[in-house]
Amino acid sequence: MNRTFAILLLLTILTSHSGLGQDTVFVNQYQFEEPVNNIDGDGKNLIVRSDNFLFQLKNGEFQKIAHPDFSKGRFSWLSQTADVDALQSYSTNVILKEKLLPQKGIEPFLPGYFQEGMTSAKIGNRYFVCYRGAILEYQIRNFYKVEHKSQSIRSIYMDDSVRVIASYSGVFVDSIFTQYNNNPIPGAPYSNGEVNKIGNNIYVNVDFLGKLEGNRIKEIVRSHDKYKFRKLISYKDKAICLTDYSIGIIDLNTYQFTDTLLTTSSGFNDAELIGKDLYVSSENGKLYMFSMDNLKLSSVSISEKPIYDINACSDTLYLSGQEGLFNYIPTSGVRTKLLDHPMVIQSLCLGNSILFTTYKGLYLFSDGKYYEIIHNVEFNKRALTIYDNYIYAGSIEGLFIIDWQLVKLDLIPGLSPMVINKPKYPLYIIIILSLTMCLLGLFIYRQKKKQKELVNIIHKKEKISPEGIRELMLQNEQIISVEAIAEYYQTSVNQLGRVLKKHDTTPLNLIKEIKKEMVLDMMDKDIPLSKIALRVGYREAYVKANFIKK
Repeated sequence: MNRTFAILLLLTILTSHSGLGQDTVFVNQYQFEEPVNNIDGDGKNLIVRSDNFLFQLKNGEFQKIAHPDFSKGRFSWLSQTADVDALQSYSTNVILKEKLLPQKGIEPFLPGYFQEGMTSAKIGNRYFVCYRGAILEYQIRNFYKVEHKSQSIRSIYMDDSVRVIASYSGVFVDSIFTQYNNNPIPGAPYSNGEVNKIGNNIYVNVDFLGKLEGNRIKEIVRSHDKYKFRKLISYKDKAICLTDYSIGIIDLNTYQFTDTLLTTSSGFNDAELIGKDLYVSSENGKLYMFSMDNLKLSSVSISEKPIYDINACSDTLYLSGQEGLFNYIPTSGVRTKLLDHPMVIQSLCLGNSILFTTYKGLYLFSDGKYYEIIHNVEFNKRALTIYDNYIYAGSIEGLFIIDWQLVKLDLIPGLSPMVINKPKYPLYIIIILSLTMCLLGLFIYRQKKKQKELVNIIHKKEKISPEGIRELMLQNEQIISVEAIAEYYQTSVNQLGRVLKKHDTTPLNLIKEIKKEMVLDMMDKDIPLSKIALRVGYREAYVKANFIKK
């Protein structure tokens, strides 16, 4: 029987017959030695009747019942007995009217011209339908509900007094947890980052940095260029702020940046402060570790593809990325790939298990295996949390609210582990792909050698000086312009000029002076003119005419 039809059939039956409105998933279709006449159940037991056999669902299998009583007819039903564990049945010559599924309203969905005689049974969250000699099994997903349907949910914050839900359609605030307000509060028409509580205040990383004041969002720090706010982390009497391309410290009393700690040209995705160490995930697949104590920076390569999320559990960091789920133990430096799965977005520790979201569903990883909890839903970054035994997962379809206790007790015991099927290729395809990857790797290596990605520790803005800029240009081959220096110090070109004016120079004059020193130094080392020109960013003729003594 066609699976699409089977799902349509069940959905119709559930809504028209039993009044259930839960999500359902097709599980299996069962065929027996001979066509099935009917099924019957009492919520705990299920029997299946064909002309010559009677089966019972027991320990996950359909087992034949010995010596059944078929004296009254070709249909069998469970008997009501005082002993709930004693299975007894009786037979009839016709299907009992109260056992039939109604046809009215579902005829257009059924193939063929004869659809009479359908029976059904529900055992826990498993729903069985007998239709035209076969049995269809479905799973009733009654462990979650969806609020803010059709809205893309970006972040959720909750405590005992308030719930804040940030979405692409605005920010929603609830003070009564049983009710979901569908009217966004003013001040933020959308949100792209997290909702964070620092001290007694709640902040929304819209793109600008917003603060929840009463029943509105107040913009307190504007975003600029590519530096848009994504997350705040409490740090002493200030806060660490994560933007797309930088990490800094902000004073939330004056709303002024006091330090810029790190910048990158590839992009940052997440940050977590553990003790005195700040861990930062990036688009280049590296995990950066920055000591807030001694300002030292180190990094470890986790993946070749982006790492989206950092989840700290005890002494282990769980890292979600485009190539799967990883863990990293800072004390030992050991990195392990736990699961090869495309586009793991975010993870959440739940006892000895890890719940994780992807662009195609929500899964549970436990004991080296993973299980599908919600199928074919695109979940968002920064939108997974747990509160009071309910999991809140933001997706492009709305906010999924999942009863974790129900999942543990009712759903997981009946799930089968997922299997990732890796495609098999002929030998010549493997050889061609290997050669291509080698050539691509060589090309990437050469490109990286020419232009290394910039991730640097930044000094405080007041420490900008000609000496600091000279050292910066000497140590970083890619910083050879006024714009690059301004971007490095997280300031504007005009502000850089104002600072250097106090030192009786201008950015252009200072850069030209430093480049001249570099040219003369490289000439003394007999470095070819072509390489010198490339290093300082000028044409050979210009270098020869302006920097080399006649």
